[in-house]
Amino acid sequence: MGRIKHSLVNFQNLIQDLVDMYPYNIFEIIITELVANSLDARASSISISFDEDKNLLTVEDDGSGMTRKQFGQYHDFAAGLKTRGDGIGFAGLGAKISFSIASRVITETMSSKFKGRSNWYLKSQKELVWEKTDELSGLKHEGTRIEVYFDNDRDQNISGKNIKEILFNHFLPLFDKKFLDMYEKLGFYSNNLRFSVNGSVVKPFDLEKSYRLKKVKNFFFEASGKRYGYGILALSEDKNTPKDDRAGIGISVYGKIIQHDFFGQFPGELSSRVFGILEVPPFIKFLNTSKTGFIKSRGSSLQFNRFYEPLREGFKAWLGQIGIRSIEAVDSEEAIRLEQEVKKLLLEIPEVNNLFDLKSLTNVLVGDEVGDISANRRDGASKTSGEGGACAEKDEITPAEDAGGTGASQDRTEGDGTAAEKIEKNISGRMNDMGNGPGDSLVEDLKGVIRSNIKSRRKKAGFKISFANRADRADLAWIEKDIIIINSSHPSYVKIKKSGPGRKIHNLFSIAIALSREMQEQGIIKDKELFIDEIMAKWGKTKI
Repeated sequence: MGRIKHSLVNFQNLIQDLVDMYPYNIFEIIITELVANSLDARASSISISFDEDKNLLTVEDDGSGMTRKQFGQYHDFAAGLKTRGDGIGFAGLGAKISFSIASRVITETMSSKFKGRSNWYLKSQKELVWEKTDELSGLKHEGTRIEVYFDNDRDQNISGKNIKEILFNHFLPLFDKKFLDMYEKLGFYSNNLRFSVNGSVVKPFDLEKSYRLKKVKNFFFEASGKRYGYGILALSEDKNTPKDDRAGIGISVYGKIIQHDFFGQFPGELSSRVFGILEVPPFIKFLNTSKTGFIKSRGSSLQFNRFYEPLREGFKAWLGQIGIRSIEAVDSEEAIRLEQEVKKLLLEIPEVNNLFDLKSLTNVLVGDEVGDISANRRDGASKTSGEGGACAEKDEITPAEDAGGTGASQDRTEGDGTAAEKIEKNISGRMNDMGNGPGDSLVEDLKGVIRSNIKSRRKKAGFKISFANRADRADLAWIEKDIIIINSSHPSYVKIKKSGPGRKIHNLFSIAIALSREMQEQGIIKDKELFIDEIMAKWGKTKI
């Protein structure tokens, strides 16, 4: 009988694989995951602080704390990350991911029947260990306290301002008074839920006033005659609106903004001003692991679309009401074939993977070959995030203080202080189960250990190809969010659209130009002409 050998686990590589699920930087990942866990524990107070001298991040809440079993699973990579549909957090994922740039994590928890403390550290690439004690030193009440000690030789670029931006970008509904009232009415969170950053309370505010919103519309959405979601759509006049380059309306699940979406519409030059949040609790069953998009398998896509389509119809109707001429895209066999061919081609060009994650699929728009436009969706998940509105350092802070199915709807009325009651009446029962800025790239240290670099660009999650009839634009093609849009009104396209081979070359050349512009703007390449030459040369040699 042969000798028995044990399979080894390289925890550093495993942790890096977890990091790679997200389209934003490592510090942002850690904050959002730890906060999500606190929210799942139904905390009413969540305190986040960063000690620059100690390079120490602390997140403490007054939630339900962990049971003995949960405490073990929190440290266990073998435990399931989540029972889908149970919450917006994943057991211990933020703490596990932190070991990409942290040397140690101290965790203290207290529940009604258990309390425990652990000292958790990466002893070697293949050895992640934790030491447990029953005595707590920092936590004085029921809840959980997590201390993340970052490597002292790494510049984390962390500040109170960064933390507030992250909170607003990912949990903005939890800072709005009307949304908070709704969450309490529905039994999700207390309307007394408060966040504090470095000891300063972030005071709840009114979205409409704080971000100078215009053309405001409050929406209720329904499926099968039952209300299941609520949201606000508006045009923003405030440059500090926490949306930055994540174009579209924020789709929220239990207060966590999952992705931004235009629901199959192209609002044109006003896209950057379009602002909104739509809270859709039933989408919790479709969250992907990183909570940056939705999983829609063949078996669940019909159920997903049952909730998604009213959102699209409501958004489309609102655009028409405020006079925005939008373009809508449809499925096209030509776009699908072109997309498949281009993806195979671009897999051979490493620079493109710094722009797109070509291993994943994304919900996107596609159109027909002559630019006729109507809407449809495809399987996949969209990843977005970034930086947004910041706040001044004060004891109580609001964004305003920063100097720097069809969808049913209801118009906003001035001075309405009973939005929560109206929402509660219009939603049948409790709503239960039924990102371009800095991101992470990899750098190699002198020891050959791959670590995550916090000062880097964001990847888009795959791409789709669409055609749009835009006679008002001179571009052959351009990139909007993660969609490569070919201008079917461009004179050169019109001239060759009846020639199959000619149209194919034109489309490929247009895509190459759009990609080269985008990568040059992001600093991925320096010479866009050479990149175009490379794409065309590879296409000529590739057998597809």
